[in-house]
Amino acid sequence: MTSILSSMEREEKERQRQLEAIREYNRLKKAIFESRMDKFLKLYPYKSNEQECITEFARVVENADEKLLKKIIVRYNAEKKYWSTYYVLHTCNESIYQHIMSVMKSMRDCLDQKIQSAKFEKEEDEIENEIEDEKEDNIENEKEDDHGIIAEWGAMGEKEVEYVLKWLTDDYYVIEKDCTSKYSNRCILLENQTFIDESQEYDHIVVGPQGVFLIETKNYSGQLHIDHQGNWLRKKKREEEWLPEINPGQQVVRHHVLMESIVGKEVPIIDVICLAHPNIMTSGLENANIPVIKKDQLGDFIMRYQGELMDKAAINEVVCKINRHKISKKNLAV
Repeated sequence: MTSILSSMEREEKERQRQLEAIREYNRLKKAIFESRMDKFLKLYPYKSNEQECITEFARVVENADEKLLKKIIVRYNAEKKYWSTYYVLHTCNESIYQHIMSVMKSMRDCLDQKIQSAKFEKEEDEIENEIEDEKEDNIENEKEDDHGIIAEWGAMGEKEVEYVLKWLTDDYYVIEKDCTSKYSNRCILLENQTFIDESQEYDHIVVGPQGVFLIETKNYSGQLHIDHQGNWLRKKKREEEWLPEINPGQQVVRHHVLMESIVGKEVPIIDVICLAHPNIMTSGLENANIPVIKKDQLGDFIMRYQGELMDKAAINEVVCKINRHKISKKNLAV
């Protein structure tokens, strides 16, 4: 009876956590909406004459060269995309929404007139295609493989971390990446058949006097926030909404459990999530159960970590155990 009540209490606690996360997400979404609407109405006042409202916009467009015009169209498309969302459509006051749509239409007319003018030899669709290419170059240069993994983008972050680890002192041993898989060009793949019939792919493993450091690398850009319930939220560059991000905690737990089965429970295992992108802005990292640090703090975190110290012989023994459980020099992409 006690175990049943305990299970029900855990389920209720989890439901409450999820409800609070949803409430927090909706509060953030509403705050973004109100901020954007306030900004829009300051630039293009409600109940003002429509043509007078966009006089300054029309003047800027008329005098814009091709480079500036591209930037204006990118911003216009971003605004159009936001004000056309389902959330806005069902949240915004109807008359205000009609005003915003009317202003957007007038803006589009100004842009069409400029694009079609004799000042530009290129056709509208050609300019639009160049704009989309420019956006793709600027926004993270992400390229997904067939499995939905952002392979190239992730590899960039791992290289940044590898450079940091290169500068650790001789007291530390960085496990070599000598396996290729469908998820990345180079990786550390470990398995322990006596424990579980499932391998795990690690980004970085460092063995030092304090124990084994398991480093999970994320190359997020934009802004990252971890709320009090441990939910991860991210606002990407050029976007206004906070969206849920997968918490890598469960992945880290799997890595930890498998490593413990390999090196033994007496060897300390230190989990850390490293944010590799130089421009990531963070908040709420203190709410994470696993240390989350930026790449420029990683070397200092490792060498200053306090714990029971292993001697050289113990470090070498741990390294040998890890290497014996590696799936090495095999191409697993097929």
